[in-house]
Amino acid sequence: MHIFELASHHRAWLSQRQATLAGNIANANTPGYAARYVQDFASLLTQSRAGQAVTHPAHISTASDMPAASVETAVPDYATHSGNTVDVEHELLNASEIRSGYALNVSVVKTFNRMLQAGLRS
Repeated sequence: MHIFELASHHRAWLSQRQATLAGNIANANTPGYAARYVQDFASLLTQSRAGQAVTHPAHISTASDMPAASVETAVPDYATHSGNTVDVEHELLNASEIRSGYALNVSVVKTFNRMLQAGLRS
């Protein structure tokens, strides 16, 4: 998979994760609401390689094989008396991780773009 395609898929995953997190926070006071989470990106990469022959386990398949991340109901570690399983503090920590993920994604794309431009100038 091309590095820019991988970065694009990662960005889409981060957007889906951010939307799910926003939904959790918006429903923090809704009685009986079960918090949701998005499947992690590493397992998406593993699924995209399923059933394909690769010459090395670290190789990544093509972008067309990347499945969409699934959004599932979280196993409740925490529940209020109303049955709500959203832990706002945990969600805010996740928001920080998402922000860091976006920053890393942008940094990787900028770096590879500069490398590509430098190679074309030579």
